[in-house]
Amino acid sequence: MSKLWVHVALAVAATASPALRADHGEGEGEHGRVEFPVSCRAEVRPRFERAVAQLHSFGYELARDAFAQVAEEDPACGMAHWGVAATWYHPLWAAPTPAELEAGRVAA
Repeated sequence: MSKLWVHVALAVAATASPALRADHGEGEGEHGRVEFPVSCRAEVRPRFERAVAQLHSFGYELARDAFAQVAEEDPACGMAHWGVAATWYHPLWAAPTPAELEAGRVAA
């Protein structure tokens, strides 16, 4: 009887994995909708919101690049600098390295 449950669990895991991956997108794909009002220039707000979605989808490098681009185009957008700093902190994974902590401190 226990072998049956092992096979059922494996079958469920094998069929659920593609479905879960399809919901989240990868890389530059869809990350869902984010509304995050900021006082940055209007033309950079959509890119900023996309970066927030990437950050919350664990796309740290993509988010960092997007936040940095927003900060370059609108240096007065403090939240873009916050975004760069936030990408160096990965609370679900290992503790940040000293280099990552320093990079986050410099970005903030």
